[in-house]
Amino acid sequence: MSWNRTPKPATAKAKTNAPKLRRAMTDTEKRVWWHIRARLPQEGTHFRRQMPVGSYVWSLRSHQ
Repeated sequence: MSWNRTPKPATAKAKTNAPKLRRAMTDTEKRVWWHIRARLPQEGTHFRRQMPVGSYVWSLRSHQ
């Protein structure tokens, strides 16, 4: 599988689930995101959480 491909458009169900998952993060997920935002900021990086892609919701995606 090529990781450089453009993701598939999100389905309606994935778009509905993503915000719910963002609001219902576990303590571990909150800790991970704190470290990503506070400890790993690097110029040119951008991270997204619970991003709907196709029929799935990705927990983490890095845009560079």
